[in-house]
Amino acid sequence: MSLSEAKIQSVVSANITIANDYVWRGKIQTNDNKFVQIGFNYDVVNSEVLGILSSNVINGAEVNYYISYLGEVVDIDYSYSEDTILTV
Repeated sequence: MSLSEAKIQSVVSANITIANDYVWRGKIQTNDNKFVQIGFNYDVVNSEVLGILSSNVINGAEVNYYISYLGEVVDIDYSYSEDTILTV
């Protein structure tokens, strides 16, 4: 197959969550109030995912940027993720 015949497919997906309370690492983020999270993922060809997630929190909004790597070694799936959390 030549390079001109290879098809590169990337996928963009979105998600939304509405829930009673937002708890992260045991700390309540919304004072027992409802919250909304909205996220977008861009699945890159080489099992890499770039994403952004935003949520309301007690003092405004939280925005997470992340990159994940997915793979498999000897029939064992693995994933690795790095993220940055900003509160605005």
